[in-house]
Amino acid sequence: MNAFKALTITVFLILVLTGCYNSKQAKKKGASSGDRPFAGLGAVATKKAESPAKMEAAKSLLKLYKSASHYYTAPRVAAGTGMKIDCQFPQNQDWTPAGSPCEGEGKRFGVDTMLWNSETWSAMNFQMNDGHFAAYKVESSGTITNATITLRARFDTDCDGEWEEMSITAKGDATASHAECSMAPNARGLSEIEALLWEPPPKPTKRQARTAKTGATAEVVDQLDKMYKSAAHYYTSPRVSRTGMKLPCQFPASQDWSPSGSPCDGEGHQFEVDTMLWVADTWSALNFQMNDRHYGAYKVESTGTLAGAKAKLMARTDTNCDGKWEVTTRMIEGDPNATSAECSVKANAQLMEGEGPSLSNTPVAPRQDPFAVKTAPTGAPAAKATKGSAWLVTKMTDLADRACACKDITCFKALGSEGQGLQKELAEAMADASTDEQMALMNVMKRIGQCANRLTEKGAP
Repeated sequence: MNAFKALTITVFLILVLTGCYNSKQAKKKGASSGDRPFAGLGAVATKKAESPAKMEAAKSLLKLYKSASHYYTAPRVAAGTGMKIDCQFPQNQDWTPAGSPCEGEGKRFGVDTMLWNSETWSAMNFQMNDGHFAAYKVESSGTITNATITLRARFDTDCDGEWEEMSITAKGDATASHAECSMAPNARGLSEIEALLWEPPPKPTKRQARTAKTGATAEVVDQLDKMYKSAAHYYTSPRVSRTGMKLPCQFPASQDWSPSGSPCDGEGHQFEVDTMLWVADTWSALNFQMNDRHYGAYKVESTGTLAGAKAKLMARTDTNCDGKWEVTTRMIEGDPNATSAECSVKANAQLMEGEGPSLSNTPVAPRQDPFAVKTAPTGAPAAKATKGSAWLVTKMTDLADRACACKDITCFKALGSEGQGLQKELAEAMADASTDEQMALMNVMKRIGQCANRLTEKGAP
């Protein structure tokens, strides 16, 4: 067991078995640990709440960064002469507004549209149309590859005269030229801003999941069929090397999952369109790309030539957005009688389905009961039976459902004792928990913590 997994298990056991909770919240509400047996479980998976001022500053800085990027890359000409202007960022602009927000209503700067009429703010199409916490500043220098811009925001939420500041620094790319300009990747401070603004996608409802499952199944079957036909055509079509030598029949080279990542971050829990993903040699050879939002990611595993040529065409989907991929595979093989003179593919390619990152070349075996007690195989030394981590996920999910249905703290406390009674099972089952199961448990913990907070905020006795 690696160190990270051991740490995860340790934290989980401590949280569940001791019923620890956010002491600051308990002190604020006057609740004791006995009143809130599940409190704090959601803290592990819940994103830290940031101040309105910090969130406002982050959103505005991201908007300014996008405007500065567009300004730098957009061609412009000098008035009168018509000469092309070197790529550069908007000019310097001092803090706007000046002064302190603490003098205004709600400790915010008031609305003053005239402040945003300067050349720099106009060039970036930026102004604050409502009362706001932060002031903004632009520091700019250089042109083309030497162009640099720093976008700053500052706010004083405590009104103690000590400003808290955030910034993004961007540069022109090293390959930029007078003819064409591009931004350097990895602007300093950008990833922190994006992480601050990121929100986890909502889990789909049961109806949405069913709809997505239907759509995903239809998509995967259709796209794998297209991939199969294209792979067969590629295998049987004569091709020559750069030297003019005839190449042995083979399938396109292997290609990793495209897209990578999860579809659940996108609209409708689908991958967004990205045509650049499909310009890779393998996808081009298969004449394959996704031109609309889609549920599936696709992969090719290819080996051998002639009769030994094989390709595994794969698709994976996660319509429940629970991190558990459902993988569908279609195999295609060279015919045993294939020769350098003539090739054909083997008939009766089989479509296989299952869960996990990959599948074997044989049909998936019947699924086993995840709740069955594990025993040692015949002839092997007897092993200690456990109920398994899948059982634990189901048990804790049921416990969370009942805890969140509670209307008062008495009900909640009763279930807390049941949670503490899982100590033995937790210690045994968590040793074999997969990453997906650990994530499922973290989501259950988050739900319990949220429900505990809801009861406390309602003023439950």
